[in-house]
Amino acid sequence: MPSPLTVTNEDPIDLDGLVDTSGALQFAYNSNVLADYEQTLEAEHEDYNESGGTVRIKLLDFSASGSSWTVNASHQRGSVSWTRNGDHAYCEVPLLTGLLEVDVIATSGGSPPQTKTRKIWIKTTPDDPLPDGP
Repeated sequence: MPSPLTVTNEDPIDLDGLVDTSGALQFAYNSNVLADYEQTLEAEHEDYNESGGTVRIKLLDFSASGSSWTVNASHQRGSVSWTRNGDHAYCEVPLLTGLLEVDVIATSGGSPPQTKTRKIWIKTTPDDPLPDGP
């Protein structure tokens, strides 16, 4: 089983949307496509060393095959939610005890509009999982 794509001490974490060669919706961080990591992102950040710390995850709108695609996301667990802002959907993700399953939908601006869906998973960890004690 591949490890998740780990991004350390980045805030926000920008995930670029794309349509792969098979026509499926995918997301990438830099040149790393989440499909190569079982669609799982691990946000490792120093903010998680403190109570109440969050990291912003952004799912960016994109253009593919001559169409602009607008991205929206949702998940069922917890009290945080995804919001649209300009050219992306985002969520302030707190320290989680397990994987957060996120349902993503991209809608094209074409006529008629097309939709593509993808599930991704987000894991969060402190950058120092065992902080020094007193």
